[in-house]
Amino acid sequence: MPCFYSIAVDRRADWDRHFIPRGSRQPAFWVLLGLWMVLHTAAANVRAQSGPVVWVAPALTRIGLSDTPGNSREIVLWAARGEYESFHIVVRAPAGGLKNVRVEASDLTGSGNQRISNSNVTFYQEHYVQVMQGSPDRGGSNRPLGPGWYPDALIPLKGTATARQSTRQPGNSQFSVERAGNQPIWVDILVPRTAEPGRYSGTVTTTTEQGKVSVSIVLNIWNFELPLRPDEVMLLRERHAAVDQRHRIGEQ
Repeated sequence: MPCFYSIAVDRRADWDRHFIPRGSRQPAFWVLLGLWMVLHTAAANVRAQSGPVVWVAPALTRIGLSDTPGNSREIVLWAARGEYESFHIVVRAPAGGLKNVRVEASDLTGSGNQRISNSNVTFYQEHYVQVMQGSPDRGGSNRPLGPGWYPDALIPLKGTATARQSTRQPGNSQFSVERAGNQPIWVDILVPRTAEPGRYSGTVTTTTEQGKVSVSIVLNIWNFELPLRPDEVMLLRERHAAVDQRHRIGEQ
């Protein structure tokens, strides 16, 4: 009576005979097969990394030139009528860089066919400046980061609302991103004073020669409006004596 081991060996031999090509049981076959799998995986990774990586970040986030890419593809905003609300779109280039990068917004749509035109969306290319000497470090919770490259100037991209209002047409409609580097785009959304309160949604699409990526915008509009001008009278001066005199401090 055959034992279990001999049955298993016989079935393995049948498997090899029927399903593995003749001559493939040689060591060279397995080496070539393993090499093909490694090259195939590497080629897939190169293809995946040849296009742009795009994510969104809140307005108060500082984006460094070489920061690790984020994974958020949706930004959720809250604003009143007549208010500007902002955020970042960050475009990261692969090793070969990116050319002819463009960003375009759709209209924001809400319930009941409510719509905010994309003319209310303005894009600014964030320009990095090199800080050679950092601010003095006095400790505390908000310490300086030291010398380095930081996004500072906001250059309106042509074709957006702010650029169209200027006769000088500042900025460019397209831009490039250096290899393996980040390019943040500052986005301003102006909520019309006539907008109905509620939830609006839309997309911003980044298009390059190496592919395109879309991110989502969710804008929640509150049911009140910001005043056109402040109602309170303010006095802003640097001299303490002027403030004391204005508010009659020390006379009581």
